[in-house]
Amino acid sequence: MMHNSVFYSAAISPVGLVKFFGNLAIADSPQQVCETYPVFQNKVFEMALDPDPAMIGVALDTLGLLGTTVEGKQVLQKTGEKFKAVLLRMSQLAGSGATELRVRSLDAISQLLTLEVCVKKI
Repeated sequence: MMHNSVFYSAAISPVGLVKFFGNLAIADSPQQVCETYPVFQNKVFEMALDPDPAMIGVALDTLGLLGTTVEGKQVLQKTGEKFKAVLLRMSQLAGSGATELRVRSLDAISQLLTLEVCVKKI
């Protein structure tokens, strides 16, 4: 009989976990999720640098999702060199990657660079 933890680790893919924690970060707090589960953030960066296009795509989508909030942008910026390496990879993919990865890279980059400004009318 298979032990439960072995079963669950085999049944849940890193892709599924990254998607789950990415959505949790946006629903709750990017900073809180990334500080409570640092493995999540490290896995996203690892996947962004992975040669597997499926892993890269999920990482790009997750980075873009995190980049939709100011707090998410700040959390990513705090990682320093790790995030710089991922940004470099994103720019390379945007310029010379497969079409799907180009689109996903450009979308993630645009989300990271967009800052929503709220203007109150008096």
